[in-house]
Amino acid sequence: MTNLIEDYINSNITCLELIKSEYKEKIDEIFKLLLDAQENDKRIYLFGNGGSSSTASHFSSDLSKTTLTQNHKKIKAFCLSDNVPVVLAWSNDLSFDDIFVKQLENHLEENDVVVGTYLKHLNTQKKKMQKPFHLQEKMVVS
Repeated sequence: MTNLIEDYINSNITCLELIKSEYKEKIDEIFKLLLDAQENDKRIYLFGNGGSSSTASHFSSDLSKTTLTQNHKKIKAFCLSDNVPVVLAWSNDLSFDDIFVKQLENHLEENDVVVGTYLKHLNTQKKKMQKPFHLQEKMVVS
């Protein structure tokens, strides 16, 4: 049992070291984008599929709740995956590929941030989002 726990801890350390060495610049870029949204009263929309949907939901909750501190602006974060009836309605009436884009048509404003937490179909979603919303590449985080 001790080896199992030690192996688990070591694999997490390896993963964190990889993130630090390979993705530090991207993480810094995302952090700055989120801070900019906070400072400029912009909204952050998150979404994901399957397990990544719960990641998006949890991250949205963290941004909305745990960032509430004195003397700081509130972060306006919303998870597009959380409204199951809306997701299913767009999926049924139009296409599963449009479940997030159609929601954004109702809400997205200039310089809002869109964060996708899953990989499958993400490029399709990004292309669909950039055309009607004229999103800059930096505003769509994946």
